[in-house]
Amino acid sequence: MIHELYSMALPNEKEKTLLYYRCLGNVQRKENLFFFLSENSELELSTYFNSFSLEKWKQYTTIKQLFLKGIVVGFFRVEVYGVSADTEQVVKSYLVTSNFELSLDIKNLSYEILYVKFIAEKAESILYSFSYYGLFDSWENVNINGIICTYCREKYVQKNIHILKAFKQREKWFSLTVIDNGQTLTEQNEDGFQIIHNLNYGGSAGFTRGIIESLHKMSLDYILLMDDDIEFDVMILKKTHALLCGLKTSLKESFLSGAMLNMGSPCTQYENTAYWNVIKGISVGHNLDLSKKRSLTINEKKRIKENQYAAWWYCCIPIERVKQIGLPLPIFIKGDDLEYSIRNAREIMTLNGIAVWHEEFQKKNSLWVQYLADRNMMMMNFFVKRGTKSGLLLAVTLRLFRRMIDLKKVSLLVFACSLSDLIKGLSYIAEYGGNKAYIDTVVSNVHEKSILHILKNIVKNSMILFKKYKVIRKDYLNFRNQNLKKSDFWKNYLGIN
Repeated sequence: MIHELYSMALPNEKEKTLLYYRCLGNVQRKENLFFFLSENSELELSTYFNSFSLEKWKQYTTIKQLFLKGIVVGFFRVEVYGVSADTEQVVKSYLVTSNFELSLDIKNLSYEILYVKFIAEKAESILYSFSYYGLFDSWENVNINGIICTYCREKYVQKNIHILKAFKQREKWFSLTVIDNGQTLTEQNEDGFQIIHNLNYGGSAGFTRGIIESLHKMSLDYILLMDDDIEFDVMILKKTHALLCGLKTSLKESFLSGAMLNMGSPCTQYENTAYWNVIKGISVGHNLDLSKKRSLTINEKKRIKENQYAAWWYCCIPIERVKQIGLPLPIFIKGDDLEYSIRNAREIMTLNGIAVWHEEFQKKNSLWVQYLADRNMMMMNFFVKRGTKSGLLLAVTLRLFRRMIDLKKVSLLVFACSLSDLIKGLSYIAEYGGNKAYIDTVVSNVHEKSILHILKNIVKNSMILFKKYKVIRKDYLNFRNQNLKKSDFWKNYLGIN
C-alpha cells in the first residue's frame, strides 16, 4: 500500500514565493489554487517546501519507492532532477496529459534532494495539483497531540487555534491542547480540543502541563510543542505525520525539530537546531537564505553536535520517551528545551520544509529576563555532557564581564542574585526563582548596596560554586531524578488534582 507524504504547498504571501516554486516564461497562478502555463513555460519545485529530501527520507524512514501524482490538463513534460552539493541532473523525464501517477525507484539514487519541473509542451496547459507518495517496508499510523502554551497573547493564539481546529477536522490523527497561563481564554473540553487554565509558572510549566494532560490520553504516540505566536503552513503537519508513520525503529526515541524562519525576512532561516557551547546556545544554519537552491543541500547536511537541542517553537516528542526520561525542569523560561533535548540523548531529526515563521528574537532589557537567562544558562553546565567546574567558572566570568561593560549597578545586582540562587538549588528556584515580583523586590533594594559590595558577593559565590561544584551538581541531578521521573511533583507544583 502506498501512502501520501505531502502535496505541493503554495504561499499566501508574495515574499514567500521562492520557498514554494520558481517560474520561467508565462506562468499564472489562478485563484491561488492552480497554474496556467503558456507553451515552453516552466514551473519548478526546487524549493524549501516542495522539493523532496531524498537522503533524509531514506535515512529516517523505511521508504523504498517514491510516487509522483498529479492532475493536469494539456500536455506537460515532467522532469525529475537529482541534486547534491556539486551535482544537478535529470533523473527521469515523463510526458503527461491528464491525471498521472509516476513511479520512481529510489533504491540506488544517492542525491540529497529531488525536485520536479513541469514544462508546458502546449499553450494553456494547466497544473491543478501535485503530491508525493511513498511505499514503505513498514508504516505505523501515529496520533499527534499539539500543545500550545500561551500567556495573554489572544491575538496570536486565536488565529492559530482556528487554523489547527480546522486541520483537526480533516485529519483525525491530530488533536490540540492549549495551556493558558494567563487564564484569559475560555476553558474548553471537546473531542480532540482543549483549552486549560494553568498557573503562570512560565513556558516550562505550560508545556509540562500539556505533556501531563497528554499522558492521560489513549492511543497517543507523539506530542508536538508549538509557540503561540508562530506562522506556519499546515503542510508541515502532514509532512511531520508521514515522516513519523514511516520511521525506522532505530529513531523511535528521537525528537523531530522544526526550523525557525524569520518572520520579517521570510526566506531567511534563523535556526535549524542549536547546540550548547559552555555559556549559551549556538544556532545551526543561522541566516541561511532558503530561497537559493544551493542552500537546500547545505541545510540538509546532518550536523550532529554534542549537546544539540531542539527548540520548542516546533518540536515533536515521542510520548513513550517522555515516560522514560520524565518531565521538564521547573525553571520558568530559558533553557528548558535545551536541557530536555540533551537529557533525551538521541539524534534530533530535521527536514527541509518542516519549519515555522517567528519574529526574530530581540535583546530585551528586562532585568527579570536577564536573571532567568543568566541563572538558567549557567545551570545547564550541571546537565550537559562534559559539564565541568572550569567550564562553569568560564561561563560565570564571561557573563560577569558582559555586565561589567555597562557598569550598571542594578544589572550587576541581578547577576549576583542569579548566582546566589544557582547555589541554592532547584528546590529553592522552583519555589521562589521564577516570579517576576521576586526580582522586582531585589531591584527595589539596589540603593542599599554599593557596586563594591555586589562584586565581592559575586566573587564569593563564584568561589563557592568552584569549590562545591560536585556537591551542587549532584543536588541538581538528584532533584531531576527524584522529582521529574513521574508527574507527582509537577501536579503538586501546579495544583492539579
